[in-house]
Amino acid sequence: MRLLQLRATDSDVLLSWLNSNKRNKWTSHDIQNELLQIMANCVVRDIVKSVNNNGYFSVIADESTDVSGNQQLSICLHYVTLKFEVVENFVGLYAADKADAAHLTALLLDCFTRLNLDVHMLRGQGYDGAAVMSGARTDLAVQIPPIRDVMDLTRELVNFFKCSPKRTKLFKEIKGMACSAEASNMGLHPLCPTRWTVRTASLQLVCSNYSTILQALADITDNSKDDACPKAVALLRRMESFDLFFQLTWHSLCLSQLKTAQR
Repeated sequence: MRLLQLRATDSDVLLSWLNSNKRNKWTSHDIQNELLQIMANCVVRDIVKSVNNNGYFSVIADESTDVSGNQQLSICLHYVTLKFEVVENFVGLYAADKADAAHLTALLLDCFTRLNLDVHMLRGQGYDGAAVMSGARTDLAVQIPPIRDVMDLTRELVNFFKCSPKRTKLFKEIKGMACSAEASNMGLHPLCPTRWTVRTASLQLVCSNYSTILQALADITDNSKDDACPKAVALLRRMESFDLFFQLTWHSLCLSQLKTAQR
């Protein structure tokens, strides 16, 4: 109403309409809320159109409780324009029935679907430090591809080699033939279960040992006759994918920058 009254100072027609004795002025609370919703939808559509035009994007989400006790998830989209301008836009508050990783993940993916955003163009995620966001297996971030694929692969590779002294020895022998004695001691590190930036070292070691891992997996595939052979074949096929190699390298670089920024 204040906006209408302000606009009425420049419009005699609008001023006479507001001051008239007509019953249907279309200024009730319901009409005002509907107009606000229409304007909000137009703003969100413009934001989504800009995101899709510029390609890749990141999401920033945070769960909170309002004064009435209702849980809500606030979602912002972060992207870079073709002119290299960093843009961050708020797109809405969404009611969250539960605050566990499964429900928040479903809510976030549903939001992407409603906004017509391709989740495969998602290249970054930002959450708070709550336990539901940083758990080892129920992590909200790792339930969304492609980050989930990178983290799962790193975890499986570390477990595959670390759980077998024979495979660990093979890995060290292959690396020792290709590197100096000092570099050959740099093996694979387990993923940190909570802090994302600490996972940088694990991803970087997988990247730096990529050719060694491929050769070790190929050797196990050709010579092993135990249960490790099928697992090695599956891991080898995944690592031979360019998409996975690109995602692994990209996330390693991004997390290394975040780690530097935290210092």
